[in-house]
Amino acid sequence: MQAAKDNRQASGSEGFTLVEMIVAMTLMAMVFTAAFGSYFLGMRMVEDAREEIRAAQIIQSEVERLRTMNWDQLSDPDLIPSLAQFEPHGSFVNFYAKDYKCFRYNFPLANGKERQVTVVVEWLNSRESWSAMSFTTRITKNGLNDYYYRDI
Repeated sequence: MQAAKDNRQASGSEGFTLVEMIVAMTLMAMVFTAAFGSYFLGMRMVEDAREEIRAAQIIQSEVERLRTMNWDQLSDPDLIPSLAQFEPHGSFVNFYAKDYKCFRYNFPLANGKERQVTVVVEWLNSRESWSAMSFTTRITKNGLNDYYYRDI
């Protein structure tokens, strides 16, 4: 008799109430919302990092192209103007070139044996605002060998 009574009490307490289900579903919705928000934020951060890497590749490509030129070519304003917008070079860079604006500033320094070159790349990021990256270097008339191997 006692066993039958325990069975009836146990069967009446099974399951969840409506309030418990609503609370559980609300908590699950909050967790899924946070998870999806984090996922999309992470994807945006990955895309921003890719864009910065592409901009750095464009800058590196242009600086290396300029470093292969001799002093006369670099000083020729018809060949390399002081201020110019340029198209990136290279097959990989050209695929993404339409998304980037590239500028080059090339100015002689006061000593006449150096030129300061700045390459700037701008792009519209995933948040629809403009980002920019730049690199400035100096190129010497006689190259680094003049400074390293010269007699003192």
